[in-house]
Amino acid sequence: WAGPEDFETMFGRHPPAKMCKPTVRPLNAFAVVVKWVPPVDVAAQRGGAGGAARRLIRGYRIRYRAVNLDDMPIGDYVDNGEAWSPDVSQATLKWLRSGLCYGFEILAFNDMGDGEWSDSSEPVMMPKRPEERPLAYDETSPYLPSLIATPRSHQEGQPLGVSKAADCIELSWKPPCHRGAEIVAYDIKYSKDPKFTPHCTKEISTPGTSSNVSVTNLESNTIYYFMHRARNEVGQSTWSEPSHGIATLARPPQAPAPPLRLGAPETWQPTEINIKWEAPESDGIPIQHYRVNVGRNASMADSYEAEIGGKRGVGTLTGHRHLPSTPRPMYTKDLHALTQLRVRGLRPNTAYHFQVMAQNQVGDSPWSAPSAAMKTEVAPPGQCG
Repeated sequence: WAGPEDFETMFGRHPPAKMCKPTVRPLNAFAVVVKWVPPVDVAAQRGGAGGAARRLIRGYRIRYRAVNLDDMPIGDYVDNGEAWSPDVSQATLKWLRSGLCYGFEILAFNDMGDGEWSDSSEPVMMPKRPEERPLAYDETSPYLPSLIATPRSHQEGQPLGVSKAADCIELSWKPPCHRGAEIVAYDIKYSKDPKFTPHCTKEISTPGTSSNVSVTNLESNTIYYFMHRARNEVGQSTWSEPSHGIATLARPPQAPAPPLRLGAPETWQPTEINIKWEAPESDGIPIQHYRVNVGRNASMADSYEAEIGGKRGVGTLTGHRHLPSTPRPMYTKDLHALTQLRVRGLRPNTAYHFQVMAQNQVGDSPWSAPSAAMKTEVAPPGQCG
């Protein structure tokens, strides 16, 4: 059985091995999640000496650059110098440009130096924001402002698409030469797997008079790949080359369930209430912040918003004079929003109702339904004059 020193001798005296190319999934129009597996030498060591594994690599770095639809690089690599811990296997990268295609590479490093950059990921087309209007295609520009444009790849038969809704992708293609017999239909094959394995591939058809189609009933915040072929009275063409991965839009979070009260009755206070709630479904996109509404009747007609203060997990009822309001905190990229709050500055012996709204990079959820009434305790009498 190899000990820590043996593994460090075998693996730790050189930079880490070249990693496999990462997998990438868009979160929204400007952010992606990059996932990876450790280098093969680290994976081998994990089967042996656990303590030495941390010495094999010190972390990971990621770089990316835009590519055109022929997979040719556009511009220089972007590497912001950020490193990720050896204990993680995914990272979120932000501030990408919607409508552009990107390739991502990763390396591991240790005290002996940097490993070799991995091969580039499969190109990922960033979804366009819903409010974006298509731009005119400029043949002199190396970028692709609009997916409805007709660059060279499109002319060669590869279908192109854009997602304008969370469950739909609009495809378009250039009709091929019909060779004397009119095209009667197009077959569209689509899948979440770029290899188009049968169990996760579907097929639809559209009349031959059209060179575009809307593919509906798709999953939100999901990458799909497409191929198409033409049919006439003689037969059918071969399938086109697969499209690049095209992501459907992400949805804002769903409405949270009404919050519940925390703590046993003997812990309840005259001027504060502790509440908790469950994080709602949000398409896998981290929820960054919650807003909490407080009212004295179930209609919430008289509601106030509790401002979440710099002290995490504490809220003050806006409009009450007991405690000053404090600014909303800044959340780091690794901190998910908390799902409980101590709301202070309440009135003794008073019933309150609470609502919660979730926020992420895509947008805001609807307000939850109002909670059941939660009553503060009776306060002792004030000081005698």
